[in-house]
Amino acid sequence: MKRLVQLCTVVAFLLPAIPTQAGECGPGPDPLWPVCGYVTKITHTGQVDPPNAYFVKFCRTDNGACYSTMTVAQGSTKAFSFQGLTNGDPNTHVQYNVFAWGYFENWGSSTVPMDTISLSGTGLVRYHLAVPPAPFSPGTIYPNNGATDVPNQYLVQWNSGIDIDRAVYPANWEIWFKYWPIGDAEPTYWSLARSNMPCHDNGSGPDASGNCSTYVAGPQPAGHWKWFVRVNLNVAGDLFWYMPHPTYFTADSSPAEFIGVP
Repeated sequence: MKRLVQLCTVVAFLLPAIPTQAGECGPGPDPLWPVCGYVTKITHTGQVDPPNAYFVKFCRTDNGACYSTMTVAQGSTKAFSFQGLTNGDPNTHVQYNVFAWGYFENWGSSTVPMDTISLSGTGLVRYHLAVPPAPFSPGTIYPNNGATDVPNQYLVQWNSGIDIDRAVYPANWEIWFKYWPIGDAEPTYWSLARSNMPCHDNGSGPDASGNCSTYVAGPQPAGHWKWFVRVNLNVAGDLFWYMPHPTYFTADSSPAEFIGVP
């Protein structure tokens, strides 16, 4: 199939008429059988029009072919339009996974679908994508990168990657690590130390600074260590009921390397 052609802002300037409802096709020359819609982002205060452009991607479930575009402004609304997804035959249906994510914002996902729809050959207009936030990349705090005197038992600390817009969603964390003795080569693989962790061992959420912690009991062997943390944010509550539950948007911290002492 031909690669999709996104709406051109030059055409929008030349033909400035704005559709009366968000997500109608236009401005500009529309395909005969359009697929058009608009994007809002979900915040702790409700759905809002995003200030920046969003990517929108439709991927066929039968052969994996994907077609992408970006939103353009229709007033304050961020709208998108596809050409070539349908063929005009009302008896033809093709199923697509739908993705959306912020170009300058940490909302949505390019790899986790938000919807699965069956498009008839006559197209679709005013399709609304309400995009949940993705977690921010968490940050390692302790053991910090470059530390050379970490004891054989300690409190692991990291920034959660959760703020007020993300705090309404269930979240869990994973700790991944590598270990190798002094003088040995670094392993190529990561090992999972803990999964499905609460932010703190007592089950509480991030503290006032947005940080989490867990205790590592000793004795841990001396040598080289490297670790990172992954946050999993369950956004299923804001997706359609038939989507997989739970549905996670995830983010990883940068790795931190340290030396443990006896």
